[in-house]
Amino acid sequence: MEVAKEALKKRAKEAEVAAKYNIAPSRLSEWMELFPEGKLETDEQKALREENEKLRAKQYEMLAAWIAACCRMLRLLLAQNPFIFVCAKSARPGL
Repeated sequence: MEVAKEALKKRAKEAEVAAKYNIAPSRLSEWMELFPEGKLETDEQKALREENEKLRAKQYEMLAAWIAACCRMLRLLLAQNPFIFVCAKSARPGL
């Protein structure tokens, strides 16, 4: 990432910067394209993004479990008192 920043900042010839850091000019060109678009990540950014993805997956898992529990409770409630469904259906024609 620092290499791409230097190349973009100084507008130096890519070959010079690549030689300075001992990387292929084609690699530097790739980094320079990705960096302004925000697609070039540091290790810290990558770790934070991956942790965020794990947390989001956990949220969806917890939400799915909560919805399943609500559905189970509703089924039990309807099994104990089917009149609830009849009343709800008559209150909203078309169900």
